Amino acid sequence: MTATEREQRTSEADALCAAAYEKAGGADVGSALVAVGGYGRRELAPHSDLDVVLVLDEGVESGVGAARLWYPLWDSGTTIDHSVRELPQMLAAAEADLRVALGLLDV
Repeated sequence: MTATEREQRTSEADALCAAAYEKAGGADVGSALVAVGGYGRRELAPHSDLDVVLVLDEGVESGVGAARLWYPLWDSGTTIDHSVRELPQMLAAAEADLRVALGLLDV
């Protein structure tokens, strides 16, 4: 698969995730759906899952129910690896694990 084809696959995944986030009522401030891994590097290969993290500012309620966000992605036939973390949790994970820190550099 060429780099251009991987970029196209990533753009399609971006549109899918953005639509799901918006439809689920995702906030413009204090919350973000972040792509990580190969997806975050814009190198989405065939049969890759979408690695996504719903990142929240500390103390912020997402306003996004898991069913309203994750289920439409699953129903689309997309395989996702997902989590929900507050920003301090993301930073603590990066401090504790170099692989996490390197993965977050792409974010």
